Amino acid sequence: MTGVSKDGENAIIIVYVLTTVATICAAMRFKIRWHGQLGADDYLLAFSLVLIWLQAVGNTLLAVKGGMGRPMATLSEGEIEWLFKMFYAPEIGYTLLTGVLKLSILLSYKRIFGHMRKILVYIHVLMGLAAGWLVSCLFVIIFQCWPIHKVWKPLTPGGCIDLLAFLWATSVSNFIIDWLILSVPLIPIWKLQMTPIKKVFVAGSFALGSIACITSTVRAAVTGTIDVTDMSKSVFMASIWTYIEPTVAIVSACLPFFSKFFTEKVRNIGTKGRSMGNKYSKNGSDFEKGEGHITKKTTTTVSGESRGVRNQHELVNYSVRVGATPDGHLRLHSDSSTSLV
Repeated sequence: MTGVSKDGENAIIIVYVLTTVATICAAMRFKIRWHGQLGADDYLLAFSLVLIWLQAVGNTLLAVKGGMGRPMATLSEGEIEWLFKMFYAPEIGYTLLTGVLKLSILLSYKRIFGHMRKILVYIHVLMGLAAGWLVSCLFVIIFQCWPIHKVWKPLTPGGCIDLLAFLWATSVSNFIIDWLILSVPLIPIWKLQMTPIKKVFVAGSFALGSIACITSTVRAAVTGTIDVTDMSKSVFMASIWTYIEPTVAIVSACLPFFSKFFTEKVRNIGTKGRSMGNKYSKNGSDFEKGEGHITKKTTTTVSGESRGVRNQHELVNYSVRVGATPDGHLRLHSDSSTSLV
């Protein structure tokens, strides 16, 4: 890509791959829950998909027009302005995105575990924390400078907060809430009676949930690596982890619903196998299972040889069919025929 640094190219590839994977997972979840089962958590997840694609566009602009990966001293005035704009807009998008995802996951937990009173109270507390975190962080980010346009025009008279300290505090509080949300299903999951295949997918979903929490922890750590004197050069790692965290969270929010999809597939395969095995032969008898009846046909063949001529006679074929009458009683049907081969 002309004018794009190696860090910029890598960022674009990573972000779009992760965004595509998250979108596919969300689409599969919507397909599973489409028939009258969509709830508020699904609508919030759909909204998060819109935000995550806007984030991907913002990342592209940061790499193409904002000079990501290039020394700040080499950037033009226009590129520096785009650099700060693409810090500002994705900060708002990231905060809104992670807050919406937290609420979506908690609403899913509420539907699944809401019948347990103590768990329901815990979920409501976490929803309050997540909503409070979202509103407060969003307000501070939007009004981090006065006037607002000083964010991307640093020479404008006015003032700004210590952005790096704020981002650090936001990241730390974010991953603490993430770990608290991850702890919600731990107690209820031990009490559930599930088939082994469901346990595998549930275990996988929680494992990936922990990965989402780990990414938020890593993001909190790499935030401190940003060099405020050379932001375009040092922003790559913090920017990438800012995009990795919500995409992994979306996949984590979708995975528990896949157990239903795969168990139905396994059940269908088993049903097909039984259907193919509905006709079989044993000791010269054919058994056929049909809609509402079972038929047994028995054939006896007598072979003989007289004056060098071999004869085969098929004796009476006796067929018994077992069916059901409209009033629910069983009825036997029999018939016979004779053939000569």
